[in-house]
Amino acid sequence: MHLTARFSALLVALALCAVAPQSAAAGEYTVHGCANWAPYNWAPAHVAVYSICPGVVVRNAVGNFSSPTGAEGGWTFTAPWGTLINAVGFAGTMRGAGGWQAATSAHGGGGIGVFMTCPGASCRGAVAPLGGFPIPSAATLKLRVRCGSSSSCPNNGLHGAIELSRINVTLSDTVSPTARITGGSLIDGRWRAGTQNVVVAATDNTGVRALRAYVGGSVRSEQPRPGCAWGALLPCPNSGGTITVSTAGLSDGRHRLAIEAVDTGGLTASEQRDIYVDNTAPAQPLGLRVDGSAGWRAQNAFLLRWSDPRQTAAPVVAAAYRFCPSGSSSGPRCATRSVARRAGNGATGISAPGPGLWDARIWLVDAAGNHNAASGVVLRGLGFDPAPPKVAIAPPATSDPTRVRVLASDDVSRIAGGEVEIQREGSSGWTSLPTQLGAGGLTAVLDDSQFPDGSYRLRARVQDAAGNERSTLTRTDGSAARLDLPLRIKTRLAVGKVKKVRARTSRKGKPRYRRILVTRPRTGYGRTIRLNGRLTTPGANPVVGAPVDVFEQVQLPGAPWRHVASVPTSRTGRFTYKALRGPSRLVRFQYSGTTVVRPRTSIVALLVRGSTSIDVDRRRVVNGEDVVFRGQVRGRPLPPQGKLVELQVYTRGKWRTFAQPRADATTGRWSYRYRFESVRGVLGFRFRARVRKETGYAYELGRSRRISVIVRGV
Repeated sequence: MHLTARFSALLVALALCAVAPQSAAAGEYTVHGCANWAPYNWAPAHVAVYSICPGVVVRNAVGNFSSPTGAEGGWTFTAPWGTLINAVGFAGTMRGAGGWQAATSAHGGGGIGVFMTCPGASCRGAVAPLGGFPIPSAATLKLRVRCGSSSSCPNNGLHGAIELSRINVTLSDTVSPTARITGGSLIDGRWRAGTQNVVVAATDNTGVRALRAYVGGSVRSEQPRPGCAWGALLPCPNSGGTITVSTAGLSDGRHRLAIEAVDTGGLTASEQRDIYVDNTAPAQPLGLRVDGSAGWRAQNAFLLRWSDPRQTAAPVVAAAYRFCPSGSSSGPRCATRSVARRAGNGATGISAPGPGLWDARIWLVDAAGNHNAASGVVLRGLGFDPAPPKVAIAPPATSDPTRVRVLASDDVSRIAGGEVEIQREGSSGWTSLPTQLGAGGLTAVLDDSQFPDGSYRLRARVQDAAGNERSTLTRTDGSAARLDLPLRIKTRLAVGKVKKVRARTSRKGKPRYRRILVTRPRTGYGRTIRLNGRLTTPGANPVVGAPVDVFEQVQLPGAPWRHVASVPTSRTGRFTYKALRGPSRLVRFQYSGTTVVRPRTSIVALLVRGSTSIDVDRRRVVNGEDVVFRGQVRGRPLPPQGKLVELQVYTRGKWRTFAQPRADATTGRWSYRYRFESVRGVLGFRFRARVRKETGYAYELGRSRRISVIVRGV
């Protein structure tokens, strides 16, 4: 009874619910319910024994009779071989009165015998709850109800009973499993890659719940055994199996493999083997090259050379290569071969099947079977073409006289490039034209606005992919290729601000005026300015309905050109552009021309005067007093360090600068405090602010309005 009292403090701490075997300590697992309990009944007429799974019941039979001394029944639980009972968890009650006794006990394996009775020290009344108890190393548990009276026990009510609604028994597994590696691809001593397998033989007294594979101390694979029924007396099957192991992520080289069998209680057994892993395909052949020149050639002979890369694990055992027509990686004409080889230099002489272009891809294979065609080196353009291309200069087209067309073709290899050149009559040098390769040959554009007028010769040089070259100075009809510049109609683009200027007077003395275009017009801050222009051809013939693109560049360092408008010309060739408010800037008017009319560009420098406001806090002061001048520079952006402002006063017949405050770079605001001294009598002063042109301020010299301050001398 004293032992029972010592355990009673643990009743709250121990769980009454089922505990999954994975949560138990190593070597332990828990059995649930009534299925593993065996009933016994020495007096069926006086004692009732039955199950209410997951619980059990043993109690006195209720009736109008008495039971003799020794009438007994109950339940027993026996731990399987190799295990001992460590703890029990009950949810229920026990009752003992009128001579009836209820008891729980543990026996064998160093068990403790009876550990709770009712009535008893832990059951001071007729009823006591049953909770959880640690049971040090018992082999058998027993639940018993017995008539312990010296004469007889009454049955006119429920006097002796153990009623449990839930039973958990924690077993300690004392026998480790056995594990032995019996086969599999991973342990055959060869270099391996990818996912492999290991065959394991394993046994245990409580069953094998999982097989694990460790490489370098880390779990690589865990395979729970199928058919485990947790909560049963022997939950898992007693067998080994095949476990798959992925070698992905392992460093290439030798590793230590450990195969572990885990029994129901968590005890383990293992066996180790060396394995050889290589998941890395060999790198590309080193220094793959073709002796002589690569690409197309006139001789049908190619010699390939390369070196195998250094291997840290599985050695290179083979080389794979594929020949395909150039531009394709598969098809009936492709051929793939593999040859066993040793690491080192390789030399292979090959010939093309005939005139044409071929690609060769070469990659390597190691002893683990790793290979990657995508990592191979491709030699492209192994071609054979002995014939030069055919070339002729086409006649000029009247609809596009600036375009020079060169007809070029090759029966085997493609046209790889070429050049069109012009030479002015009487000179010795040739000038290249912008040339493009296209279908059917070459195309060049001769911008006649970039060359002096005169007679020119044309020459075309064409190369095929094999390096064969042919040049010509003749057209398709055999005549000499010549051009006379200009090829297109000339144009004139005049743009500026219209200004009336006085011309010479007539005989009668009456003034006359004419209009001119000012290309550097000036305007005040915040004003728009109208620019007029006219686009004409020789003889002042207007270019009608032509788009004239307008670009602007603010006069700041690094400022880009920005397209702002496109204006059409009228039936007289004239157009008008209204420049919006803004800083000083260049305005570029650009006519792109056509295939028969030359382009033209004209630039107008639009100069905008800077501006600032100015005010003073007092207009009348006494000599010796201060005034504060304030203002705000207009126009953005301002220099990062702020904009310098000159304060000027009109004295002695001219404007003189007496202060230079700096305006804030963000707000443009400035202020300056000034004290009047040495003034006698009453004097009036005129002031203004001047804004000079400087780097980072895209405006010209500008001035503020004038303000006056009257000073009275003391």
